[in-house]
Amino acid sequence: MNKVMIILIIVALIAGGGATFLFMQKSAKASVANKEPPKVVSVVPLAERTINLADTSTPHYLRVVMELEVVGAHALGEGGGGHGGGGGGADKYQARLMDKMILIISRQQYKKLITAEGKEHLKNELKKGFNEVFEHDGLEVQEVFFTDFVME
Repeated sequence: MNKVMIILIIVALIAGGGATFLFMQKSAKASVANKEPPKVVSVVPLAERTINLADTSTPHYLRVVMELEVVGAHALGEGGGGHGGGGGGADKYQARLMDKMILIISRQQYKKLITAEGKEHLKNELKKGFNEVFEHDGLEVQEVFFTDFVME
């Protein structure tokens, strides 16, 4: 009787261990399949621009340089623009980004941009506009950084 009990316990342990192993394998495969690809952060510098502001009584302008923090499934490096190179470089977006920047900034007024709140509002507007440019390629602007901001 004692030997029969020991054999039954060993068989039960082996069966339980095998079932646990199979369950863990399925769980591991399912979690790998459900994971999104890692996001890559790229910094896209935009060239200096001087843009007239919307003030009508006294002409004002903004000279601005900025960098964009862009997140996506692939790196957004320099190069790869429209000269037969294909690729996903930042150059292919430059014209559209500059166009958005000019349209958004030229609607701003000096008295609003002089405040910290005005600058934050401008950053949010630019971020929204830039995301319209990138959305078709699965990229997203996380942050807009002003590296130079001079108004006159």
